[in-house]
Amino acid sequence: GMQLVHKLKNMEAPLWDLDLLVPALMSLGEYQTTIEILEANLQVEPLNSFSRGFLMAAYEGMGNSIQARLEYELGEELTPQWWGDIVSFFLRLGWNESLENLSDTEGISADVLSMVSELRAGDTQRLLSLLDAAYNREALESSRYVHYAAIAALIEEHALAIKFLSKATEILPVHLHWIWLPVFRKTWEHPEFDDFLQNVGVVGYWEKNGPPEICMNKSNFLVCNPDYEPNKTQSIKIL
Repeated sequence: GMQLVHKLKNMEAPLWDLDLLVPALMSLGEYQTTIEILEANLQVEPLNSFSRGFLMAAYEGMGNSIQARLEYELGEELTPQWWGDIVSFFLRLGWNESLENLSDTEGISADVLSMVSELRAGDTQRLLSLLDAAYNREALESSRYVHYAAIAALIEEHALAIKFLSKATEILPVHLHWIWLPVFRKTWEHPEFDDFLQNVGVVGYWEKNGPPEICMNKSNFLVCNPDYEPNKTQSIKIL
């Protein structure tokens, strides 16, 4: 986590070379450091589409939607089919924007696209049956569980969204970085979200190292509150 970043900085490791730490830092809510690393990386490697995609998500996590959109437009000019399309999918879900023209997006599976069409049609029951079926089979890629979670969050099935996120993070813990995007904002308020954060170790990390940098965006986490006392049984969720 942040200790490793500080250690590497003290060893005078260049910021731009720390991009592999980004998913872990974002999972822990350390978004300001993430932005610094990615901005430095893109100065050196402007065609690094993964860095630009993560930068979109990091800006959105810090509440800067305008810069997130600008990074996407720049990425589109450089590479029309790129990982930022997946990030854009999550951002557009959170912004309640139109989900047209997703069929040519690489990395979004056919079953997720069919869920999106049910979402547009407003058929919640059909959508729930598709999500239940998805939950009860093994996904080809663990990232798909996060896509299902986002769809579940949109139809207010937050317990199901948390179940999908649990599946994803059990396979690959850094999938957690998606949770800080607006599409999951109401999921943060669900009673089971606290346990989820405890189980993945995020709360323990915050209690040991202090509040995350997403607090700079005044995210209203209890952990961002100056009167927050670690090691007491209390809720971490949004106030």
